Amino acid sequence: MLPIFRLREKSARIFLETKKDSLNEKSIGMKSCLCHRSDRKERAVFNAFRLTPRLPFRLALVAICGYLFIPFTTAQTTLTSDVVERGEDYTVYRRVSAVTEAVGAVTFKTNEFTLLENCLNYFDDGQWKESEDVIETAPGGAVATRGPNKTIFSSDLNSPALFDIQTSDGKRLRGGARAIQLTDVASGKSVTLATVKATALGQLLPPNQIVYPDAFDGLKADVLLVWRHNYFGQDVVIREQPTLPAGMSPDTTRLEIVSEIVEAPQPAIQKQPVQAGKAGQLEDAVVIGFGRLAFVMGKAFPVTNDTAWAVGGLNRSDDSLPVLKQWQTLPDGRMFLVESIAWTDAQAKLKQLPMAAQARATPASKDRMAEARVWPGRPKSLADAKPMQVAQLGYTPNGYVVDFVIIPDSGTPTPLLTGVTYYIKTSYYSGSSVTFQPGCFIKFKNNAYMLLYGPVTFPTSTPKAVFTSRNDNNFGQVIQGVAGETDSNGDPTLHKAAQAIWIYYVSFSTTILNAQIRWAQLGVQYDGGDVTHTLSNSSFEQSQTGVSFNLSAGTLDLNNVTKCIVTTPVTVTGDGVVNGSMTDDCGVVSIARVNDPAQDSASGDANKNSQSECSFVPVDSSKIVAAFFDTHLSEYRLGYERFSGILSPRSTG
Repeated sequence: MLPIFRLREKSARIFLETKKDSLNEKSIGMKSCLCHRSDRKERAVFNAFRLTPRLPFRLALVAICGYLFIPFTTAQTTLTSDVVERGEDYTVYRRVSAVTEAVGAVTFKTNEFTLLENCLNYFDDGQWKESEDVIETAPGGAVATRGPNKTIFSSDLNSPALFDIQTSDGKRLRGGARAIQLTDVASGKSVTLATVKATALGQLLPPNQIVYPDAFDGLKADVLLVWRHNYFGQDVVIREQPTLPAGMSPDTTRLEIVSEIVEAPQPAIQKQPVQAGKAGQLEDAVVIGFGRLAFVMGKAFPVTNDTAWAVGGLNRSDDSLPVLKQWQTLPDGRMFLVESIAWTDAQAKLKQLPMAAQARATPASKDRMAEARVWPGRPKSLADAKPMQVAQLGYTPNGYVVDFVIIPDSGTPTPLLTGVTYYIKTSYYSGSSVTFQPGCFIKFKNNAYMLLYGPVTFPTSTPKAVFTSRNDNNFGQVIQGVAGETDSNGDPTLHKAAQAIWIYYVSFSTTILNAQIRWAQLGVQYDGGDVTHTLSNSSFEQSQTGVSFNLSAGTLDLNNVTKCIVTTPVTVTGDGVVNGSMTDDCGVVSIARVNDPAQDSASGDANKNSQSECSFVPVDSSKIVAAFFDTHLSEYRLGYERFSGILSPRSTG
């Protein structure tokens, strides 16, 4: 495949002459015959002429400011653009094009990549179909069936199971919200602020939400359910300001949402200690796994009716706080999920809401906190359940949200293969072992992320695993042909990962090795406790933040990590420690030069060429990469062409 070179900024002249002893009788040289300007893009079209063996290969080109594209072809026609393979968590796209070269010869080009997304497709009627984020009314409530996990929603919040999820392997997770409480973890006193009303009917908000408005006695609050093929959220929206009862300390009291889980597979709970100010050390169940489903950390945040509410998702906004989770199994076998935030953290947002009536106190006890609580009773089954009504108006609340989040995870180990391009357009989760093979490419749509809470394996040698923008056409295959999206236009600034790699509350050490992370809002995020992580032989380029280290303890060791145009290399929150630092290295050293080498030292930087120069760099005996332009702390990979047996490029310097 012939190269496409791209130059930026100033005009330049490129000249490359390399001796080519092994060119065969089909070798082709090129000379410029036409150049025109259109919409800031200039194109040079080259005629081809045959070279006899042992003649030198010469390429000359004149570039004008702006972007310059030099395709050595006259036409490219798409023949097929299809989905060629589907599975539960992936779709393979393939486009075949006919390329007509300047000499009239026609070759065929195949562009293929794999879209990664949890529960992307479901198997129905003997075939894989793309999942749809749709809730539909049904007898007794509503259903979501257009995905691998099927869910039934009750029309009444006051039912044993508000949601009933059946996974693709036949397991069930059933439950729903029961109460809002305050608990002083120091004294053991507990207060019930609100319990579910005797009747709390839901309304469908098409296409994929259900709201149960004013659903509690004792405190005005709603419940909003959000269903997507790769995400399920239960959001409790508190719409009144509760009062902290006398005898409860604001420094040690926590606001709690209590949900009962009526049926679930045996949970696998990953815990970590959390320092909660004067409340001391609490235990947080950061990941609660149920086979192909998992509870992960929710968030608490304010919403107002004049502000767009982006419901769902794991990335927290500036106003949000993490929600701690505790799993409680009672002696009678009943199971509860208790989500909590510190009263002092919530009060600053709650005080903006109308005042509520005094809450009801529950019996206090000097015994353990679990014994002091009054656990809410389980509702009776509905005798006359009706289909859910469709809301006539949209839902624009003013309140404070405490949510829980369930994500799907098929539990299958995922090798990301050498030479294959993977595309993540929303998110990809895995709690299983994930292996990144040398030379794999992972591309991200804007704000997409990869969340990993299982073991990871990275290449022990080059080529590196590359994580970059969906529009970075310099690496891997081009993202094109995805329904509802425009094809990549080659501008990587338009799409940046929220987190290219998110190491999420693992209880074991991880090593990220030989990773090249480009065009990310955040390259690597670490969340967790007292664990040692290592990041080695890796590079960060064109990114806002390189590493975010959010550990309550533990260390991160940086070894041979470089950065190029990274605004904030490392941020640290919590008490974790980072050893080492990133060094500046944009990888630009001129080898073939077209200007006077004596001028390179004039600026005091021997590795920086003059501002109007382009360079060619031989990567190895078979590849030349061209060209670097205005190279000081900037890098533009302009494409490459493979040749066999190049001895060395001739250079003017």
